[in-house]
Amino acid sequence: TVLGKRLSKSKPRLGLVTMRSELFNQRGEGVFELENTVMFLTREGSA
Repeated sequence: TVLGKRLSKSKPRLGLVTMRSELFNQRGEGVFELENTVMFLTREGSA
């Protein structure tokens, strides 16, 4: 699930995306949850 996105303040050609991942076992119980932020090159940055 994407929680948010924004451009980097110091490197505007990079975008930051905050995501949440959840892992469930075979009984449907939540066993792991991760929230992380990843950098991506923007379309303008790749041109």
